[in-house]
Amino acid sequence: MVKFFNLDRHWDSVRDRVQTLTDDSLSLGLCQKSPVIQRVESRIATIANRLRAVTFSNCSDALAQGLRNLQLPSGSEVLVPEYTFISSINAIRLAGLNPVLVDVDEFYHIDLLDAASKISNNTRVLLYVTLLGSPARSDINEWCSKYNLLLVEDAAQSFGTDLANSAFSVLSFSPSKPCPTFGSGGALVTDDVPTSWIAKQTRLHGNQDYIGINSMMSTTEASALQINLGLLDEHLARRREIANHYFRELTDKYQFPKYRKGCTYSKFIIQSTSRDDLKLHLDKNNIQTMIHYNKEFTQPNCKKLSKISLTLPNCSYMTDQEVERVIKCLKEF
Repeated sequence: MVKFFNLDRHWDSVRDRVQTLTDDSLSLGLCQKSPVIQRVESRIATIANRLRAVTFSNCSDALAQGLRNLQLPSGSEVLVPEYTFISSINAIRLAGLNPVLVDVDEFYHIDLLDAASKISNNTRVLLYVTLLGSPARSDINEWCSKYNLLLVEDAAQSFGTDLANSAFSVLSFSPSKPCPTFGSGGALVTDDVPTSWIAKQTRLHGNQDYIGINSMMSTTEASALQINLGLLDEHLARRREIANHYFRELTDKYQFPKYRKGCTYSKFIIQSTSRDDLKLHLDKNNIQTMIHYNKEFTQPNCKKLSKISLTLPNCSYMTDQEVERVIKCLKEF
């Protein structure tokens, strides 16, 4: 079986280090506010090239709370690509804001032409989702300035590449990401000190000025994350190696999304008009694939891409033999 991601192999490689680090904190009775949290936040900020990082128990909470902390007027609208994981859209609703669904381009990122056509007097924010791991387009700040919009970045899939110059960006450390915990974890990163201070207040119930939630990262998750932050460059290099091999071997037979330089390849997608039959073929050959995302869309390009996109395994713990097996099976279809 070629698994979609190999968390078992990953755990085997870091078990002793994670358990030792966890034991050091838990032996002191520090289940949450331990020094490992501070070390992890400092390291995340350095990698993200931001002044501050605030960890949360998951990325969805970080995004919803970050949006809520903006304290925008009631009825404010947020432009968001429809082709994204549902948590991006749900976070907007949880913050009491109204999502405005926008089509996507050949990078599976928000289509700015379509976005411009959907701006209203209530539009306040553009939520840029760096799907698949490609960094945001270089002109996004100029575009947001033109329309007087605040830029927020959902960088759940692009930690390890350049982040946008946004009010804040959110990161995910879920198990399938290049830098995972072994449960759930997220962070909000920013250059704005007040934004980070408010995020720290509101991840633990908030105060009289800001409504908060209970979303502290645990010592256990932070211990795993500290080890995996040290492995991020290695994991990204392996994902890029696998992606480049797929490109070399499959370009004559399949099409791909466009990927920008520095992509993390958090998801590696191929396109086929026979996607469902192709997935069945790979299933029969014990190769796990996924469909991102298998739901009904309303925007034209989102509809098209949802019918032809198939995500291949590209976990950094795949063996060369498994990569070759995937390629062989795809060529045989």
